[in-house]
Amino acid sequence: MRKLKAYILVILLFYCCSAGTAQNNTTTVVFYNVENFFDTEDDPHTLDNEFLSDGIRKWNNYRFKTKRNHIFKTLLAIGNGTPPDIIGLCEIENRYCLEQLIRYTPLRNFNYRIIHKESPDKRGIDVALLYRKDKFTPLDYAHFPVITSDKPKRYSRDILYTKGIINNTDTIHFFVNHWPSRYRGLMESKPLRVKAANILKLAIDSVSSKRKHVIVMGDFNDTPTEESMQLLSQSGLINLSNNWQGTLKHKAYWNTFDQFLISPSIQSVFQIQANVIRIPFLLTEDKKFLGQKPFRTYIGFKYQGGFSDHLPIKLVLIKNGIQ
Repeated sequence: MRKLKAYILVILLFYCCSAGTAQNNTTTVVFYNVENFFDTEDDPHTLDNEFLSDGIRKWNNYRFKTKRNHIFKTLLAIGNGTPPDIIGLCEIENRYCLEQLIRYTPLRNFNYRIIHKESPDKRGIDVALLYRKDKFTPLDYAHFPVITSDKPKRYSRDILYTKGIINNTDTIHFFVNHWPSRYRGLMESKPLRVKAANILKLAIDSVSSKRKHVIVMGDFNDTPTEESMQLLSQSGLINLSNNWQGTLKHKAYWNTFDQFLISPSIQSVFQIQANVIRIPFLLTEDKKFLGQKPFRTYIGFKYQGGFSDHLPIKLVLIKNGIQ
């Protein structure tokens, strides 16, 4: 705990010293699958029993606060003390978890606001968008349902859409995604992600034209080369994640499931930087398959107090022609 407090103090001092020189022409966007950020209360409408004190994971207030503090530590470290302007999150159980994150950690000093809606996902996990009030002005938002089965009707996580103005200059259309997982098997679940890709394409077409600035982010549970993601690239979106080393690891192999895609119009207005965040504390030794792997909260049902099974990703937009 002392080390954590010391880390927070250094980060905040760094921010205070550097904030006066920060330029308004740069916008930082982060997406992070935080891996099962559940509260400790039972929701009778969802399958959250494993994340209760008497559940199989023995989830409790201490573990919840540890998870919350790990998330804010990561977000602060990504910007060397200046937290992201806009944050897309997935695997959040509810608004309470988000409120805890922005009000009961040092993130409260940065005027974050929340865009969120309860998802029809059977486990109750949601996507959300956090934004700094002085950096982003939302104009509109909507949720597009992802129906995975008609008979019986089943839903995955909604696609979250937000339209807003960054740094009082440019209007951006954001889409936050968390597509159906591979839990049923790769080939069995593939049609669900293709369906999600088509829903996303229709959503983008419904709110913007080819001249509009679109940023798509999320955990797509597919790599950039697979059919679902190729559908997005064929529709004109540029995938910034093609050559990344990976954002999560399965056995010995890294995969890039967490990705940014942008409309071509953005490249005419902004310089673009996009990368995977590989801060040392997010990784741990992979004793079985060698190298490193994400330092996650659980291995199976064994608690190890880590961060997430995914690494966060960052997108920096630098306005052209402004020094």
